[in-house]
Amino acid sequence: MRSTTAGFIKFSSTVPALNYDLIENGLVRFNEPRTLELLHQAKHIVFPEIAVQVDTRTRRDLMPASAADLMNKLNELDQRFFRCPDSLSAKLKAFAREPGLVSAETDDRQVRS
Repeated sequence: MRSTTAGFIKFSSTVPALNYDLIENGLVRFNEPRTLELLHQAKHIVFPEIAVQVDTRTRRDLMPASAADLMNKLNELDQRFFRCPDSLSAKLKAFAREPGLVSAETDDRQVRS
């Protein structure tokens, strides 16, 4: 599973802050320090001095405009992390298969998203 930091802007404007905390905790649980660092650095670029706000309207109001500088920073961050091997996808698939959420025969295309 590849996460793009530019997608962090969309994620930040639509996903409740409580989910940010759940994702952060999940990355710790799955021992994914590089992906966790990507999440933290992307968050710092979009919300440099504040926590991710719980209220969606407040969060959207505090997000910087999609300026070229912001996108350049996120794209640079994405390129640095994209070179790292993806270990999270296999862990997530195993986690989903364990309780039977997906079968072992499930095609990769069906579990990507």
